Amino acid sequence: MEDTSNIISQEKIWKDFSERLWEHYEHHTPKDPYLLAQKHFEEVLKQSVHQALKKINLKPSALVIFGSTAWGISTIGSDLDIGILLPELDPNSQNNKQRIRRVIQELKFQLTPISAVLFARVPIIRCVYRSDTRFEADISVTTPLVSVTNAYMKKYMNSHPLVKPFVIAVKHWAKSCKLVDAYCGYFNSFGITILALKLLQKYKIIPVYPLSIVYKQQDKEETQDITKQTQSQYQLGGLLYAFFRFILEFDWKKNHIQITSAGLFFLIFFANSNDFDV
Repeated sequence: MEDTSNIISQEKIWKDFSERLWEHYEHHTPKDPYLLAQKHFEEVLKQSVHQALKKINLKPSALVIFGSTAWGISTIGSDLDIGILLPELDPNSQNNKQRIRRVIQELKFQLTPISAVLFARVPIIRCVYRSDTRFEADISVTTPLVSVTNAYMKKYMNSHPLVKPFVIAVKHWAKSCKLVDAYCGYFNSFGITILALKLLQKYKIIPVYPLSIVYKQQDKEETQDITKQTQSQYQLGGLLYAFFRFILEFDWKKNHIQITSAGLFFLIFFANSNDFDV
């Protein structure tokens, strides 16, 4: 891939574009009244899910918010992702696929959602809530590892002031181009986020955090050593240009992206991928 460092580091070229991207970020960042209304929607929906599961004799160990809301990168109009933790149903087990579809189908009848996707890799239902503001939520059965993903992704989102506005700009572009549609073979929102973070790692805006950072309490000196590797001479506009070049030149057939390690990898080494791969 061509190195675009010299181009994107020229402040005068990207100044106006970067300012517009910051304005976009400020405009789409939810303010307190919106967040309060969203929290009310979350509580109402969780209560409804509990009641619906009770009717089919299931008791979840927890209902977990995950995705952009949990990571601090939700925008006005973002969907709320709710994961149901059911100890007796591992969604990764092929033997449980049929039972999970039945759970989602029963929830569909109880919650009167606007849509349901029962035969996706992860069956979901989508619910809508109308008050002064319209909210939508995707509900699925998930695993306890979702909490690990939340903690790991939040670490990245808070690692540098450029991360949140950059990721939000990339996701907005992808959605406006209709590239975020996993059911039709395109990216999902998580995949786009991973690509954005990989670009920031490439230019050393953010470090490469080992996954162990979630499982153990690193001492302050160790965390500082990781953060010292980061740089901040780039602007949002230049980074977005670099992202477009990055995905244009990326060889999707040969290479593999993983944000838990530096660099790119050949696909052959990743037959068993994890949640932080694209």
